[in-house]
Amino acid sequence: MIIWIAYCEDRHIDPEMFGFRDRDKAIEKAREYMRDHVAYPAELQEEEIDGVWYMNYAEESDHAFVNAVNINDV
Repeated sequence: MIIWIAYCEDRHIDPEMFGFRDRDKAIEKAREYMRDHVAYPAELQEEEIDGVWYMNYAEESDHAFVNAVNINDV
């Protein structure tokens, strides 16, 4: 089973992770989190590299990414 992890890091607080069954929902959560935690949301930049979605805040080191995780129920 695959789940999508949204890893979100605001430099002022501990990183947070959220799990989803749907990639688009994980990305929307990461976008929402970043918009809510930065001073200038217009400075957020998105990119996708090898299937991993990234968002970076140009002003600081705040960032988020969404990646697939395979769950093995062994």
